[in-house]
Amino acid sequence: MKDQKNDVVSGIWPEGEPYFASFYKEFTLPAGASKAFIDVTALSPEPARQFVYNLAVNGAELGVGPSRLDVQNGKLILYYNTYDITGLVRRGEKANRVEALCHTAEGKLFYALLRFYDGFGNEIERIPTDRSWQCFNMDPVFRPDNSTGTHYYKAYAANIDLTAERIAAKTVVKQIVGDPLAPGKTGPVKRFRREAAPGNIRPIDGGYFIDLGREIVGGIEAGFKTGSIADISAGFGEELNPDGSVRSAMRTGNVYRESWRVPAGRSVIRTPDMFTYRYVELKSDVPFELEFVRGLQLGLELDDSESSFDSDNPLLCELYDFTKYTVKATTQDLYVDSQSRERGAYEGDLLINMLASYTFYSETAVPRFTFEYLCTHRTWPAEYILLMPYICLLDLMQTGDFSAARRQYSFLKECNFAALKGPQGLIRSGNTAAQGVNAVLYDWPPSQRDGYDTNVLYPAVLNALQVKSFAAMAEISGYLGFEDDRLYYLAAAGELAAAVNDTLYDSEKGAFCDGLYADGTRSTHFSQHASAYALWGLGNAFLRRDQLEGVCEYIRSANGLKTSVYGAFFLLDGLYRSGVPGAAALATSWMLSDRPGDVYTWAYMMHELGATITAEAWSPALKPNSTFSHPWGAAPAALIARGIFGIEPLEPGYSRFRVNFRRAGIGRASIVLPTPRGPISASFCGDNYSVTGPEGCEGEVFVENCKL
Repeated sequence: MKDQKNDVVSGIWPEGEPYFASFYKEFTLPAGASKAFIDVTALSPEPARQFVYNLAVNGAELGVGPSRLDVQNGKLILYYNTYDITGLVRRGEKANRVEALCHTAEGKLFYALLRFYDGFGNEIERIPTDRSWQCFNMDPVFRPDNSTGTHYYKAYAANIDLTAERIAAKTVVKQIVGDPLAPGKTGPVKRFRREAAPGNIRPIDGGYFIDLGREIVGGIEAGFKTGSIADISAGFGEELNPDGSVRSAMRTGNVYRESWRVPAGRSVIRTPDMFTYRYVELKSDVPFELEFVRGLQLGLELDDSESSFDSDNPLLCELYDFTKYTVKATTQDLYVDSQSRERGAYEGDLLINMLASYTFYSETAVPRFTFEYLCTHRTWPAEYILLMPYICLLDLMQTGDFSAARRQYSFLKECNFAALKGPQGLIRSGNTAAQGVNAVLYDWPPSQRDGYDTNVLYPAVLNALQVKSFAAMAEISGYLGFEDDRLYYLAAAGELAAAVNDTLYDSEKGAFCDGLYADGTRSTHFSQHASAYALWGLGNAFLRRDQLEGVCEYIRSANGLKTSVYGAFFLLDGLYRSGVPGAAALATSWMLSDRPGDVYTWAYMMHELGATITAEAWSPALKPNSTFSHPWGAAPAALIARGIFGIEPLEPGYSRFRVNFRRAGIGRASIVLPTPRGPISASFCGDNYSVTGPEGCEGEVFVENCKL
């Protein structure tokens, strides 16, 4: 066996290749050891897009893993997690026990390396995974049968039978050659117990109904008492059916149903699932008592005290809390669209997710890991690849760390469609089909495109985002010291912006049309998206004052959002940044819209849909397979911090920062936002404004774009 410094990985699995497997190893703490660590990973997280191992030492749960497989320099990377177990180990002969439960359909390998050090940091012993570990086939207990996934992945349900016995099996040592191990890029993902309030557990015919109060990502732990063997059907969901039962056949295509068998007496079911659910329904033909129930929420240890918000506007406070919980509940170790239907990372999702996260937590490893993961796992929309330089710039500015930008600089230089420039100076679409690589997304779902003229060959949306991408590359190149590149990208942004203005802007309407056709003629359709993306992509740097004013007025004339919950970020963020009088007030009024019957609002999402994590669409009527656990809907988090308060770094790592109060009718509000150098506090009330920044940092303060 070789360790993680080499390219041969040895692990173990029970003979017979079961789907569920468990392992344990008893060990003695070496004499003289003052520090103990364990490195752990497993194969493969890919079939279920889910964690494989669940680890415990001396009965203490440590975490789950590993992260999704990655690619670096053409090699497949398997990440491992390191846990400090010094505080858990005990003295005495075989006084310690490490245990793991694993489940996967492919790879089927568990790897652990125990390492012990003396008080001087010298390694004195290591214990690998070898044939001395005990292995068990757990399929008789977990009865893998029905998948709870969708066509994107297969994840078998934990149909737990506590009356069945695990089967001791021969320990098979397996090797994976050429897949180097690498340390995990984020903190360990753990299971946190979330108690269901007593009032949210009530008897129903044949069992119990449980409401956790908020949706979680994870499994469940429940205690039962019964006079005889009982078969219990368990259903999970994020919504209720019209009759009040749990909708376990979800809109997303997932079917969250499991069958459990418990013995007479007291017993505890604990599942390793990664469901997105709020409600649970437990039923049996045999009477049983539910003694307790807890959600097992998967996530990182995030410190809620790092950020805070208060305001005299109750809906604004509710939105802040709504999006803060969204970020916390959906932060595992890789940002994905949702852990229900797809479990896939997307560039557009990442942009909104990372900006929301920056509002609440100092944790930046997950957004960075997701960015670098997407550098080798790009998705299909043309706009999404154009967002990658801007995403990298956000990471650089937030953290002050240039390492990711340096590592991915060559990749970022390829994130453009400069080769597709047409005779009018615009970028043409490389794929005019409705889907497939480099097709233009415009917005999602397609029903939320405000009638966008998709017959154009040179779309306004694509070109506006290409300008944004070139401008971001100019900034990144400057920070990395590539002056020639900086000048090239700055010129490219300016030239393309001029072409967009010359060919797509209609001065009479004060708006941008949807694009040009193949023959160079202009579309006569003016979607809200064309002007919104032009405002966001070109912004103050490339739009004249009359254009800024015209576009903001044109958007105002629409009398409401015509975009999806995803597209709303770009429209509202553009309004806040425009500097046009009244634009910030318009953005805030639309973000806080609570008009009866107005579906295109976050208020509707919270109050009418009952969502506790932001949803994928304003309403399922607009996207029937939508999730209620989709953090791309968390735009208000960024819009509160960067829009209403205008808090942003001016130099990498917040050595210089700006606060631009755009109170827009809000009487009183205060915010605390974490940065790498310490918190920034900002508040306003009446004519009083206050800003406190980290020691050693320089801040610029504006009120409605006027510097104080």
